[in-house]
Amino acid sequence: MNLFINPAAVRKHSTAIVLLGVANLLIGFFAIVFSGMTTLLSVTTLGFILVFAGTSEIVFGIKTRKEGNLFFHLAMGAFAIAIGVMLLNNPVGNAIAITMLIGALFMVSGSVRVVGSLVERFPNWGWVAFSGLVSSVLGVLILNQLPSSALWVIGMLVGFEILTFGMSMLRIGLAGRAISDRVEAVRPLRTVNS
Repeated sequence: MNLFINPAAVRKHSTAIVLLGVANLLIGFFAIVFSGMTTLLSVTTLGFILVFAGTSEIVFGIKTRKEGNLFFHLAMGAFAIAIGVMLLNNPVGNAIAITMLIGALFMVSGSVRVVGSLVERFPNWGWVAFSGLVSSVLGVLILNQLPSSALWVIGMLVGFEILTFGMSMLRIGLAGRAISDRVEAVRPLRTVNS
């Protein structure tokens, strides 16, 4: 059963959940403050992951060559390794390329949300249009500030992701403690009334 669907499990593990939330809040904060370092670390980590994944793909292809698809596994593995090595050889240059893609993604996805919400006019369409407008503006800002934005955009996004995860875990853990406190307060009443 999923921990966060089961209130008893949340109550039981609330301290661990709070600690996870606080740790992620701190890591997210430092990732944002040191976004340049976080960007380079993220690009480098992605490079290592792709090299490892590509190597695993090739090994799998060789071990299962009798079942067919050897060429497919070798090609996909070699492609992943090549991309990973490129990322490792020039993390700053590749951070610029990734930041360009992020800026373009924000612009396009934001524009689609604005147009879609204006055309469809579904319930609360204004919020979706506003969200799309913010994404589009962020995309333009990111692209207009290249190459300097490449030094902080990826790290900032990674930091915000970690920070928001930490906030959600902290909130869930504190709610679990509140549930636990209420259950403990009611428990003596049940034994007296029994």
